[in-house]
Amino acid sequence: MSDEVWDSIVESFADDSAAAFILAQMLFEFKERIRNGKGSAVVKELERGIEKLYPYTDEHRAAYKLYLLSLAGKLKPKDDPTVIVNKL
Repeated sequence: MSDEVWDSIVESFADDSAAAFILAQMLFEFKERIRNGKGSAVVKELERGIEKLYPYTDEHRAAYKLYLLSLAGKLKPKDDPTVIVNKL
């Protein structure tokens, strides 16, 4: 990852040194597990982290709004989320 990406991530920890330390510990542990051949376990943990972060994203909020529009019957068939996902 570029320095710009890392900078944008670590800036969110500017006011929470304990959380920054915990993230650093996690990154260190991931590095050690990968080094010791346990990369598949790291992948599973990262996937779990991605899933847990999802509710905090704008994409999650947009998906929920899209879901509500779908329930209300306000989407054209071509805009149906399942149609879009299946096309991709």
